[in-house]
Amino acid sequence: MIEYIVTHEGSFHADDVVAAAVLSLLFNNPEIVRTRDLNVINSLQNSCVVDVGEVYDPENLRFDHHQRNFTFVRPNGIPYSSAGLIWMHYGRKLIEKSVANKAFIEQVWQNIEDDFIAHVDAVDNGMELQGPKTVQFSHLIFLMNARISGNISQQEINDKNLAAFKVAVEFAKTILQSLIDENI
Repeated sequence: MIEYIVTHEGSFHADDVVAAAVLSLLFNNPEIVRTRDLNVINSLQNSCVVDVGEVYDPENLRFDHHQRNFTFVRPNGIPYSSAGLIWMHYGRKLIEKSVANKAFIEQVWQNIEDDFIAHVDAVDNGMELQGPKTVQFSHLIFLMNARISGNISQQEINDKNLAAFKVAVEFAKTILQSLIDENI
């Protein structure tokens, strides 16, 4: 059971938000920890690490795509980001919670992969795709980042960023659940 979702601190993008939303829906809202500190990351037991740590190792629940030798790309040429990696490994399990007819799981998974997740990954990897759906979603997520002004402490900045990230995750959870419901 995953107790912690770990991702990077600071500004967030749709890929880390969607990855956290999938995991939150599937594992009943694990605690979110935002850090780049490898000592903290490695000290958390029962954690799933997304979009930070420079390791892609699904067996050890590490899902980053930022390392130099990461070349995991879809057949259509869209590289994976943390959203796609988490969706690939956990999306079907999430859909299974909502689908009465298990024969539809793969079709629902593929529809959401093609119409939503792949677009989030493309935008995160600097690609522009035709179509309004997720380019707008990625931009909305970007706009949800905390706006920091004035002379405040690093802890206050971290707290504001964590609060904004959690709001974005709740938004993404609603979108994901709606997409699942729409496809079943």
